[in-house]
This record gives sequence, C-alpha cells and structure tokens, in this order.
Amino acid sequence: MEQIPKVTIYQVAKACDKLKDREEELKALLRYWFSSSDNIAVFGKFIFPEYIKGSTPEFHNEFYSYLVQPHSYAWAAPRGHAKSTTCGLVYIAWCYCHKKEDYIVYISQNHEKTVQFIEPHRIEPKENNRMRWLYGDLTSKAIVGDNGKDREDCIDINGVRVQALSFEKNIRGIKFKSKRPTLIIGDDIEDDQRVKNPQLRHNDYDKLVKAIIPSLDIEYGRFKMIGTILHLDSLLMKQIKKCNGKIYKAEDNGVILWDNYFTRERLDNKKKEIGSVAYQQEYLNNPVDNSTSV
Repeated sequence: MEQIPKVTIYQVAKACDKLKDREEELKALLRYWFSSSDNIAVFGKFIFPEYIKGSTPEFHNEFYSYLVQPHSYAWAAPRGHAKSTTCGLVYIAWCYCHKKEDYIVYISQNHEKTVQFIEPHRIEPKENNRMRWLYGDLTSKAIVGDNGKDREDCIDINGVRVQALSFEKNIRGIKFKSKRPTLIIGDDIEDDQRVKNPQLRHNDYDKLVKAIIPSLDIEYGRFKMIGTILHLDSLLMKQIKKCNGKIYKAEDNGVILWDNYFTRERLDNKKKEIGSVAYQQEYLNNPVDNSTSV
C-alpha cells in the first residue's frame, strides 16, 4: 500500500490554490493527506485555525504519536502547553472525521470539565465551515438517556461514540451496547487536595486499575493518561513509571520547550507571579512541597 506523504500547512495552502477550480479533487486530496496520523497537526491547523496558531512545536507532534500508538501510555506536560487542545479537541476530531475509533471515552477531573470537553464536539461539526466543507454534515447525534432527555455526557459523531466522564464520580461498566471503549484518555484527572491524602490516592488507584482500565476493548483498547504531576506518588507518576512514559518541563537546562509561546520573559514572569514552589510543580512537573509528599 502506498504510504501517505507527510505534508505541511504550506503544501496544503498550495494545493488549495492549485485546485481551487477542482473542488472535489481538492477535497479528496485533503482527506487522503489528513487521514494519516503523520498529518494530525496539519489537520488541526487547517480545521481549527482559531485554536491552532503559529508553528506546531515538536512536542505536540510527539503527543499525537503517543495517542495513536497501539498500547497504553502516560506523559506529563506543563500547564498552559495545550494538552487539552491537542488531545481533547484536535485528536478526537481527527478520530471521528476519519473513523479511526469506535468508542472514545474522555475522563476529566470533575463534571464541569467534562462538559467543557464535550461542548466543542457538539458545536464544531455543526458550525465549523471547513469541517463541513471537507467532511460533509457530521452534526453530532444526541443520545437519549433513561429519563427521556438528551444526555450531556455522550454524543455520536460520524459513527463514533464520544463520551465524557468525571473521575470523581463512580465509574463502572463503561459500555455501549456490545462495544467497549477502544480509547480512554485521562486528562488531568487528579485533584490537588485528594492527592495529598495517602488513602485517597490508594482509592483513586483502585478505581483506575479495577474499573477504568478493565473497561477497555480487549483487543484494541488502550488507556492514555496526560496531566501535570501533583505528587511523586500520584496516579500519573505511577502510570508514567509503568509505561516508561515521558515528563516534559517548560524549561530544562536552559532550553525552553515552547519558545514560540513561552518566552524566557514570560516564564520568568510566571515564576514571580505564582512563586518558585508552584512553578516547580506546574511548569517543571516537579512537586517539591515536602509537606504533601506523604
């Protein structure tokens, strides 16, 4: 099978100009290019220009590569480095535009954050002109709950079920008819206060390994976890060790991770604003407050 080439947004723009009078040919070419996991970042820049600005940093490409890997994985990223935009918006949209998954579950820390995650996926397929032009009408279909009302946590888009769950709620038996999730993403699921308590950390670990991970599809299911390290014995830290995952820092040995956005001056100002202890945790993934390291 011919390998789909890796393209840049400039090549996409050039193709749009060259084939502007052959619209169907252009759409077929773009769908072909964007169907490759190598081009997820370019898909994101084309479909969501209001969210994705400037050049794509290499660590975002690495995020996408972790998400498509056929096994579970975990990684930590600093605050403000577009974890939720890359993993919760662009990647999920790429999955349903190209039918790459059957059933996606996105777990956030609380109910408010689950609503924040799923709302764009209700709106974009209906109102995003580029998405509608390229992929047609992917308007999400509401799921009616047992009470006869539309569920706010679950939608179907292009044959892909997308469900949002709150980690703080009781989670058991995640299923859709006979289907189990092919992908579960845990995004910043831990709570700053709970993580200080050894028993609550133990309870949360039990929930992960006894309820969430066993819910995955036996053959294709994988669990991806991303967040900021809140404690050296946190769930995220455990998963990173188990998966041999990666820890990103906003700066490391003088090298800034996202220098197009977080300049040296901006990072220094952030450190002054929140203090060195908070900066170590939130931007360097190094929770150094020993009073919480029980």
